[in-house]
Amino acid sequence: MSRKQHAKFLNSHYAGFDRHLPPEKESLLEIHPVNAAERSIEDGDLVRIFNDRGALTLRASFSSDVQPGLFTMPFGWWHRDTPEDRGVNALTNPATQDGIGSAAFHENLVQVTRASEAALPLQ
Repeated sequence: MSRKQHAKFLNSHYAGFDRHLPPEKESLLEIHPVNAAERSIEDGDLVRIFNDRGALTLRASFSSDVQPGLFTMPFGWWHRDTPEDRGVNALTNPATQDGIGSAAFHENLVQVTRASEAALPLQ
């Protein structure tokens, strides 16, 4: 699930200004410690988030604010702010809702595994 969780991110435009970036300075995947333990993920590990539509890699951040079975990524980060230059939309269906013209998704089914730094593209 992608949610607006940073007060200074009204929309993705604000990610282009350093003074608006959250303190961690990178997009993180929030994961409940129970789900992390099931996957041998440590707080701060790189994780691969994927489904049948795409994949991306982020750093894991343990949070009890997220219920077990749910993973969240913050809204508003630019593609350039992720290791592979892909944001949350890499995991979504680009179809639009009939008659509205905007995306018709709010969450997506994904899998999360521990990633290897060696598997990332060179920057």
